[in-house]
Amino acid sequence: ADREMRPRISSLPLQLVLFFDGWFLLVFYLFELCLFVYKALILPYPGRNVAAELVLLVFLAILDAMRVFLGVKGNLTEKNVSLLVSLVFIVPIFFGYTFILFLGRPTCVTEVRRS
Repeated sequence: ADREMRPRISSLPLQLVLFFDGWFLLVFYLFELCLFVYKALILPYPGRNVAAELVLLVFLAILDAMRVFLGVKGNLTEKNVSLLVSLVFIVPIFFGYTFILFLGRPTCVTEVRRS
């Protein structure tokens, strides 16, 4: 009886965003992995840099999967703690994306123009 009186805090729009974010992340990380393989095989790219950025990519993929899982879990079980932890994971993921996209090795277009 107590559960019937409590208002629902789970959100269908949040669930949809998390669902499609999971699929987007899968495609994004597969694309980034293919890009790293391309850089390592075709372009002059130091092996240590490839290894370091690949480790960062795997770490970010794990953090992103945990973020989406905790967001879905928190939304469906109506637990605010899981949603807050999911939001906290955004900070290190943001810095990881910033490094990969802007501070890492220059993009392939720039590298191809130089050669």
